Amino acid sequence: METFSDRLLKQVSMSDSSILLKNYLKRRSGRHFDTFQIDQNKPNEITPADLLAVCQLSMKIGGYGKRDSISEFAVIKLFEQDVKCKISQSLAMIEPSWRLENISSTDLEKFNASIAEIWQVLKEQVGLKTVARYKLLARKRPNLCPIRDSFSEEALGKPSEWYWSWQEAFSSNQAIIDALENLRRESDGGATNLSLLRIADIVIWERIKTRTEKEVRCV
Repeated sequence: METFSDRLLKQVSMSDSSILLKNYLKRRSGRHFDTFQIDQNKPNEITPADLLAVCQLSMKIGGYGKRDSISEFAVIKLFEQDVKCKISQSLAMIEPSWRLENISSTDLEKFNASIAEIWQVLKEQVGLKTVARYKLLARKRPNLCPIRDSFSEEALGKPSEWYWSWQEAFSSNQAIIDALENLRRESDGGATNLSLLRIADIVIWERIKTRTEKEVRCV
């Protein structure tokens, strides 16, 4: 039976992965996600710049009924003082230097506990939609928080524990780490500062998106 780890390795080690990464970094708006107003990406605080960065990943601000949107209500709630304090306190427990490919088991436990607290605040108090939560947290901790959307689910499946699935895959399958590091080296410098998680997300997203575009042209 094919596991999440098997599917992930397959996606990042396909022969076209390097080309897909370079194409994305040349022409997709998402190439600005990690660097958009980087000086306003405060490690332990969600800022307006973070929301605008998330918009580079096919998200919209406004629209209560849309899956790919951040409602006006959620924007207001995010910047209320009690919400800001709760999120900042939990983010402060997660060191920005931690990376999924080499994090210790002790630090991973701290991360999981703190991210669960943030997730609860974003869901219950802010009312942020699921996809937006994944993307916003990836902006704050790109080395630890993998993005989840319809494209990644199409490629990797829909495990009940998304973060745990990535953690298990990274800790048990060195071939995944090697493949992603090779993609970084082959990117002509474009992915030098990207996390391995972000590189995986880009390759998967670009593969599904490119296939969808081809199918549309053939109709």
